[in-house]
This record gives sequence, structure tokens and C-alpha cells, in this order.
Amino acid sequence: LVDPSALEDSEVLFPLVDALNHKPNTKITWSRSGDSDTGSMSFSNEELLTGYGFCFEYNEYDHVSLKPNFSQDMNYAIKLKILKNCNISSGNSDEFTYYIHRNNISPEFFKMMRVLVMNSMETACYKDCSDSALLEKVGYRNELSMLSMTLALLKARLFALKSVTLDVSDNIRPWQKYALMYRSGQEDIYNSTIAKVEEMRRQVINCMDQDTKENRIAPNAPFLSILNQEHQFSSLDIDNSPFVSLDMVVITLDNIMKNDALFSNAISEIFEDLEEEGDIAFMLCLIHEKSKEDSKWKSFFEKVSQ
Repeated sequence: LVDPSALEDSEVLFPLVDALNHKPNTKITWSRSGDSDTGSMSFSNEELLTGYGFCFEYNEYDHVSLKPNFSQDMNYAIKLKILKNCNISSGNSDEFTYYIHRNNISPEFFKMMRVLVMNSMETACYKDCSDSALLEKVGYRNELSMLSMTLALLKARLFALKSVTLDVSDNIRPWQKYALMYRSGQEDIYNSTIAKVEEMRRQVINCMDQDTKENRIAPNAPFLSILNQEHQFSSLDIDNSPFVSLDMVVITLDNIMKNDALFSNAISEIFEDLEEEGDIAFMLCLIHEKSKEDSKWKSFFEKVSQ
């Protein structure tokens, strides 16, 4: 097919195989109808490999598919209702299957995951929600759980991909090289996506730390967005923030005992095996911490008690 508007040399597409379907000396005219949008005919490596037998070493349109299974969740029916009421869908034939690209993870995917990791309290608060904007952040506990679950899903897929040993020598056939090229591209997408999600997790922890330092805890327990729609959660640039570990921004048995030697000794004398009696020991730690006037978590305990 020749571009008649070209003023200089240009490429020519000649449908040679199609020409063989006609009798010799038959006049043939090829034409097209309609215009295609730029990018609409772009293919992922999977489509190229299965349809044409080749692929590219780096394909910007390449992707991996993710579909979490929550059918065994005890709150499955309620969570499905929330997703439908908020119109959370991938837009694909399977509404829960999302295509993840190197530099793009659909915000709808994260909204879906926030619903899937909701605990019973969060589910009860969101059961009648129909505003998808309220799923942009449910709460800090939910956000950390969502990102951890997403990381677990991605890492499990990456582990399965790398668990098979393949021949990567120079003696393999061309079609095998393309298959390895496709596999390498999939691995690269998983690695880049994992790095992005881990960065998001660090960002959340930094925001939790900033909220604690500035005493900006959401006013209404259990500190969910749907119950605190006027509250603005912290938003920080991770590049300008010091490293903050998770145990620095949450209440744990270890960090309470580490900062209170007298109480730590008392707990150690009461319990022979802290690991076995951890739940009871932690409850005692919370009661003790709540009674302290100089507790780092005083504001938290006051709002929970209201």
C-alpha cells in the first residue's frame, strides 16, 4: 500500500501472500476504510509471540495480568456489593482481571484491593458506600494491608516465573530465544512493579510518622476516611523524608517494653513464654501505656475511648 501523499521516499506495504490467492494477470486493488487511533494497533509481547511468532526485547505495551481470588472470604458478598456500588471494574471481560504495565498500575486496581483486605470493622463501615472516591484511601491499617497483599501477590508470581530453570545458551533456536525474551520482559514488569509498590508502602509509613508527630490523627475512631471525610491525611515526598520503619509508627509489644524497663521486667516475670502468651501480654501493655500521662500514643487512646 503506497502513501499517495508522501513527497519523499516512503515505505511500501505489499500484501504478497494475499496476491497469491488470485489468478495470474488479475488486477487487484487494496484499500482501507476508517482511521485507527495511534496506539490502537499496538501489541504486547504475548500477543506478538502467540500471533506472529516473535516479540521485542523491550515492549512498552507489554503487561502482566493480576486477578486476586477472594471467593472464600467470609465477607465476600458484602465486598462484592461495595465493588459494584462503587463501580470498581477493570473494564475487561473479567471485571477483576487487571493488566499491569511497567509504568502504570490502574488506580482502580488499588481501590479493588482496598476492599478485598477490609477487616470486619472496615467492611461494616463501608457496606453501603457508593462513592469510589472514598476508596482512594480507607485508612492507614487498610492501606498497609493492601500494599502488603499486593506485594505478596506480585512476589508469588515472580517466584513462580523464576522457579523454572531454562536453557539460555547461544545454541537454542530462534523461537526459543523469543520465548526467553518474552519471559524476561514479564520478569522485568514484576520487578519494576514491586519496586513501585514498596515505594508506596514507605510513603504511607512516612505519612503515619508525620501525622503522629503533628498530632494529626483523624478525629473519629476507627480513623477511616468514610468517617472522617473532612480530615486531610498527610502527604509527603519520600525523597525528602528520613527513613522510618514500621515499628516506629505502630504500637507493638517490643517497642513498649523496650522503652519501659520496669514494666518489661514485670512482664518477663509474669510470663515464662511471651510468644505463647503474646496476646495477653500485649493487652496488659496497652492498658499500661494508656495510663501513662507522657505516652506517645496518648491522643490515640483518648480518641479510641470517646
